[in-house]
Formats: sequence, C-alpha cells, structure tokens
Amino acid sequence: MNTSHQIQNDFPVHCVIYSFIGGKPDHLSDLPYAVLVALIVIHATTCPFVIVLNLLVMIAVKTKARLRSMSNIALACLASTDVMVGLVVQPLLIAQMVNLIQGETTAGACSVQSATGFFITFFCFSSSLHLFLITVDRYIAIMRPYIYIQTVTKARVLIATALAWTLSVIVHIVSFIDEERFRTIISVVVVSLVAIIAVCNIIVYREVHRHEKQIAAQQVDVVTRENFLSQKRAFKLTLTIIALLVISFLPVIIFRRLKEPLKRIVSFGTLSCIFMAVYSLPAFNSFVNPFIYCIRLRQFRVSFIELLMQKNHHEAVEFEGRIFGTNVVVSFESNRRGKREQQHTNQANVIRSTTRVK
Repeated sequence: MNTSHQIQNDFPVHCVIYSFIGGKPDHLSDLPYAVLVALIVIHATTCPFVIVLNLLVMIAVKTKARLRSMSNIALACLASTDVMVGLVVQPLLIAQMVNLIQGETTAGACSVQSATGFFITFFCFSSSLHLFLITVDRYIAIMRPYIYIQTVTKARVLIATALAWTLSVIVHIVSFIDEERFRTIISVVVVSLVAIIAVCNIIVYREVHRHEKQIAAQQVDVVTRENFLSQKRAFKLTLTIIALLVISFLPVIIFRRLKEPLKRIVSFGTLSCIFMAVYSLPAFNSFVNPFIYCIRLRQFRVSFIELLMQKNHHEAVEFEGRIFGTNVVVSFESNRRGKREQQHTNQANVIRSTTRVK
C-alpha cells in the first residue's frame, strides 16, 4: 500500500492529474520536487527555441524557392503544430508544474490541468494527422510518380492541412459534449492512422529497396535516378520524424498501463512527477524536429544560415561547408540538385496546366 505520504482526496474532480493517479499528496519529497523544478527550467529554456526554430522552418519554405517542394511544404505545415506547442502547451505545462509544487487545488489551478490535457491531446492529434498526410504524400510520390506530378499541388497540400486542423477541432468539440464518445473516437482514429502510416511506410520501404537495386544495376536513366534520390531523402526524413514521435509517446502509453501497479509501490508525489515527465516528452519532440530537418536536409541548414546571419546563398553555402565539413563539390552538387528539383516542379506545373487545357 502507498503509505509514504498522507493522501488528501479533497480536490475538485477536474483536477485531472490527481483524478488520474487517484489522490493528492500533502507535500512532495526532495526527488520529485527536484525533477519538477528541472522540468520547469527545461521547458522555460526550450520554449522560445521551439517557437523560433519552427517559425524559421515555415519562413524558409515560404521564402526560398529551392525549398518549395510539396514534401517541404508539408513539413512546414507540421512545423505549425510545433509552433503552437511552444506557444500554448509548454507555458501551460510550466504553470501546471508550479501549481503541483505549491500543492494548489484551487479552481484556477485545476482549470490549468484541464486546459493542459486538452491542448496536449489536440496538438498531438493534429500532429498525427499531419504525419498521415506526409506519409500519403511520400507514398504517392514514390509509388505513383506520374500521378503525383499531376495531382499533388501546393493548393491541395494546404487544403489537406486545413482539413486536418478542421477535423481535429471537430473531434475535440465532442470532448465538451460526451467525454466517453470523444475517447472512443480518438482511439479509433489514432489506431487507424497508425495502421495506415505503418502499412504505407512498409510498402514504400520495399519500393525504395527495389529502386536501389535497379540503380546499382544501372537500369535507370540519370533523371529518374536523381528524382528517386530526392524522394528517398524525403522518405528517410519522414521515417525519422515518425520514429521520434513514437518514441516520445511510448513512455506515456507504458505509464498509463503501469499506473495501478505503481500506485502500490510509490508515493502520489512520485506518481505526479512521473506523470509530468512522460507528458513533457511529446512537447520536447517539437523542439527536436527542426534539428532533424537540418541534420537530414542540407538545404535547410543553408537556408537557416541565410535567414539568421543575413548572408547570400553563396556565402551561406561556404559557411555551412566550413562549419559542417561539407565538401565543396558536394555543395555545388547540392545547389544543382536544388535547381533540378525546382525545374522538376516547374515542369509538373506545366503538365498540370496542359492537362487542364485538354
């Protein structure tokens, strides 16, 4: 039995943390207190970077023509959800942890807990929908390249993103009407999204492997090879983002499964600390994503240098080469590849225009 702290159950029902773990401690021991303080410091430090770095991704895609591929536009839309995590979720998490340290159970403190839970669910669900759209984009681009050129446009990507946000809003309106039905809908939709994302990525991975064999056997022309390599890079980036999101949610799932056994061996103060730690991980994922874009895609690194240091493209390429050790030959090849990708986009627009005329 949990006897390490005196338990207080006189708290409002909408204090979601205490309701979830089944009680409230009269005070926190040293370790949970230290962990919560550390989490507050980490959130306060990373929050501005989450906002600025993800805004930088969106600005780079908007202002740099070489980054204006459909896959990068989809990434910029995903970055918009990460911006909102920095603007809304992290400040609420900080306020919630301050209230936990102070042992607040006022109506205002419990409302902060409810708001934090709502917005974490809302933006995580929105991120899942955006990852679904990115996965479908990669699937069509690699499995049906000609159809991709004809059908996937900037306008349609933005419309799909707007629909994702709309669906998320509609689903979460249900939470104010029927909490049980809301949980059922969320569970069904998320499981369906995960299944589709997994199947699509497995199929695409096999197709990528098949193309690599053809390239090794020199069975494809140069243009096809360059287009495939570009799509392969985007696919690997998508896989990395999905993997990191899954990793950030695993502790949440494990904690929910182990909550009852943990209640018998640790204090409620420790449980509330674990709760805050595992639910902070999805927020930290929003901080990591822009770094992943830079690690996986050199064009993002160069664009960030241009925007942050006010350098022209040539100066940014040279600076990036000195800092990251990129070979000069690779740099110029990357520039040519960017131009080819832009030409490919222009050709796609011509094909779409011709198709509409016919």
